[in-house]
Amino acid sequence: YKNCKLIINEEKRMFSIFYNGYPTRDINFSEVLKYEIYENGSSKVQGRAGSAIVGAGFFGLTGLVAGSSRSKKIYNYCSELKLIITINDVNLPQIVITYHDKKKLKKSSYLYRIMIENLQKICSYFEIIMNNSKLSNDKTTEKENTLQQLKELKEMLNLGLITENDYEIKKNKILDI
Repeated sequence: YKNCKLIINEEKRMFSIFYNGYPTRDINFSEVLKYEIYENGSSKVQGRAGSAIVGAGFFGLTGLVAGSSRSKKIYNYCSELKLIITINDVNLPQIVITYHDKKKLKKSSYLYRIMIENLQKICSYFEIIMNNSKLSNDKTTEKENTLQQLKELKEMLNLGLITENDYEIKKNKILDI
């Protein structure tokens, strides 16, 4: 936990993970496919590109996570706490950041609360990253569709299938003018 840092560079739209003060790799926001938080061997929170956060009441009453309808055994301690980030890279598909993996840590302890607060912030960052990446991809797709429609329309004009007047009307409609 103390040997790992996640540094987000919003301007460059990337983040870096440092272990023992050394960077492991820079990761573009667009590479993030999902993240999960595991506690005591079970997935507690998941976020996927383009979808909402799903969890089992991991963050309590913060409103960040929806509760699961399945019944689960509730532990008053934590013996393992990990953040797993899945990225679009066959050479390094998962990054595992271990927050805690030693003896049982009481969930009422100060250290556990600090770890959970940090994980809440990280989950929020990842939701922003993934939603912004999805919005960027949607805008790119929309621009590509508009360009394709304009090309097809111009081709129809060049082939004489539509008049110049029809071309202008349809072009303005596509461009929302």
